[in-house]
Amino acid sequence: MGMTKRSAIAERNTARIWLMQLKFGIQTKMWERACSRMQWISQLMYWLTLRIREQARSHI
Repeated sequence: MGMTKRSAIAERNTARIWLMQLKFGIQTKMWERACSRMQWISQLMYWLTLRIREQARSHI
């Protein structure tokens, strides 16, 4: 199955966010309120994974 350009970009961004969370661990949560960029990244990760969660829920 071929990926669209948009889904490929979203997948790459999601992978980067997951790697960042693995690297920084709990620090991500600690800085989320203080740093607007971390808050933005957290929101981005939520929106990127929301569709995946909805799809998984529909296949149960």
